Amino acid sequence: MSPNSPNYSISINHAELLVELPWESYNKDTLHLNRAKKIFDADHYGIEKVKERLLEFLTVLQLKKNMKGPVLLLCGPPWIGKTSLGKSIAKAMSRKYARISLGGLNDE
Repeated sequence: MSPNSPNYSISINHAELLVELPWESYNKDTLHLNRAKKIFDADHYGIEKVKERLLEFLTVLQLKKNMKGPVLLLCGPPWIGKTSLGKSIAKAMSRKYARISLGGLNDE
């Protein structure tokens, strides 16, 4: 990307933010699948297939404790619940939640 590009400084800021995150700091997961299901059901009406898939993902995490860095990708158009699903997953795993917007027009 050219330094003259309007997005150049934004990209540099995003990269610096990612580098400065405390990557070596982590919480111990306390995952109970029944609790996770209750949280998903309380936080999200409908979307049964999505909640079922998330529970499958969490089940694999629980069974394969030595699995390193599994990534869950939530994609779709704005305002369909990706952020709230992320919050629910964090709550279900007793993890801290932080929202970092690297795309879009603004960070509200």
